[in-house]
Amino acid sequence: YGQCRLLLTGDLNKNSQRLMLTYQPMTDLSVDLAKACHHGSEDIELDFVKAMQARATVISSGDNEDYAHPRPVLMGASARYGREAKGLNDESLPPLVYCTELARSVKLAYAESLRIKQSDEVNGFRTIPAGEAWIRAEESQAKYRPLGFTPISTDLVYGLVNVRTDGQHILCATMEEKGTDFDIKVFQAGQEA
Repeated sequence: YGQCRLLLTGDLNKNSQRLMLTYQPMTDLSVDLAKACHHGSEDIELDFVKAMQARATVISSGDNEDYAHPRPVLMGASARYGREAKGLNDESLPPLVYCTELARSVKLAYAESLRIKQSDEVNGFRTIPAGEAWIRAEESQAKYRPLGFTPISTDLVYGLVNVRTDGQHILCATMEEKGTDFDIKVFQAGQEA
């Protein structure tokens, strides 16, 4: 798009990456922005990552799967073999690696009430205010503290990596954990930048 070269790799694995390298000169795969293969799997061909030379790599992961994506091999290779970029003020930026898994956080809330099971019956519960319940962590020797003053995790908030381009510049942004501000990096697109 304009001077911006993007590569959306989908679920390419090592074998398909090797096959692409036999059909395309390595220089044709050089990009400004790459979407990492298969949620950051380590089923990668290092020569393919070297050929991409991505200034920024986005890894879409974080869906509570059993594969522990992204894998360190992919993250390290993306940073190692990526190219520097030039920022808006001609400052050098190292290869950028964004990952939705790493940009996520948790929602915290405070308990309002506590339900205590009274018997083995399905509906045998009673409810008490959280301020009347005291808790202590199982593996800790800490003192008991009121449940109403203890933050609890209520939900995972997955990180969104925002990418925009006008064909000349690329903007990558992730929301900061507190507030509504974004951590933003903007760099120049194109082979000569």
